[in-house]
Amino acid sequence: MHSGAGHYNRLSVRRNLAFFAELHGHSINLEAHLTRYGLTAFADRPAGQLSKGYQQRLNLARATLHNPKLLLLDEPSDGLDPGATDELYEDIRRFASEGGGVLMTSHRVEEVEALCGRVVLLDGGKASHTGTVEEVAGVEAGGLRRRLLALADKRKSRQE
Repeated sequence: MHSGAGHYNRLSVRRNLAFFAELHGHSINLEAHLTRYGLTAFADRPAGQLSKGYQQRLNLARATLHNPKLLLLDEPSDGLDPGATDELYEDIRRFASEGGGVLMTSHRVEEVEALCGRVVLLDGGKASHTGTVEEVAGVEAGGLRRRLLALADKRKSRQE
């Protein structure tokens, strides 16, 4: 059964990665890839038995099987506890430090501040602010959170 999250729940972690590598014709050092994402201890466990944090790690491991230049992430830490979030952030930062690009959507200000070099705030589907986190946050107290709240207030007033 497919989990809808990028892996098969009944297959082991190892078999999930091997399956997707084979499916896409990639030859990888599976043991090194499991180690890289902290999945070695869970390699023979069905993916559906992993915590949400480890399922996210498995999804990231799967997404990087073919050494992509760009990762597209949608709310990457959604539903994760603080420890799992920190570990996921480390994996994302490592990917970026090795030359990979990351395009991410998030509603969590702390996630944006922790991971993003550049930010685009959307208002009604259009870019309203673009730049580094510091540029978009500005110098006023509240920074990025204040900008987002101002956009939400603006949207509310347009709807009334």
